Amino acid sequence: MNELLGIPYVAGAERPDGADCWGLVRLASRQLFGRELPEVGRDGDPWAHAQRPSACGWRRVGGRTIPGDVVLLRMPGRTLHCALMVEPGRMLHVLEGGTSRIDRLDSDPWRGAVVGVYRWTG
Repeated sequence: MNELLGIPYVAGAERPDGADCWGLVRLASRQLFGRELPEVGRDGDPWAHAQRPSACGWRRVGGRTIPGDVVLLRMPGRTLHCALMVEPGRMLHVLEGGTSRIDRLDSDPWRGAVVGVYRWTG
């Protein structure tokens, strides 16, 4: 897990030396859970599947998250942000201008920001 911490934000990237939020989710899912998540697109709305998740291989889950779930978060003045649940209540993510880290889902500013939790079924 430590090798996934401190990865700098790089728009459109999915590498150990730089990743954006979805790139980090895919990289960590592959490394931690042996699961290959789909490319959701880098242009337009990459989270269009949030409107119809089952049609795209995702299942929306309520309440309790498990490691490997993807969390979509709303950020003020920004598009959606995503993170990978790595432990109960703890998510791995990276924000523009920062490096990857683990935060508690119930801490500020994330408390109340969850749009949905999704589990890959594809």
